[in-house]
Amino acid sequence: MKNKNYQKRPSFLKVKKSQSILRAKIKIKKIASKFVLLSIAFCSIYFVVCVNDIAIKGFVIKDLKVKIAELSEENKGIELKIYDLKSLEGISARALEMKMVKVDKIDYITVINGDVALSE
Repeated sequence: MKNKNYQKRPSFLKVKKSQSILRAKIKIKKIASKFVLLSIAFCSIYFVVCVNDIAIKGFVIKDLKVKIAELSEENKGIELKIYDLKSLEGISARALEMKMVKVDKIDYITVINGDVALSE
């Protein structure tokens, strides 16, 4: 038979083994907690950057809408000016400003043989 003392481990070895397991678990928990904190920090920074980007784009869109409205009003004014310049009343008024007179009788030149200018 085997000796009973031989099969038993000393109690200080059991303590060392349990302490090393405990240290390993603590080390894993520290690493995991650091990883979780870094992940939360990264996600928070990413969230702030995305929200900031969306806010900036919102302001840009607002400014562009204001500019569209201004250009639309300017375009309407230019179209009205074009219609005024093309209208018969507008043309008549400008003709009077340039001191043009209305033609009553038009005289035409009749060409007999079709030659208008002589060539050398």
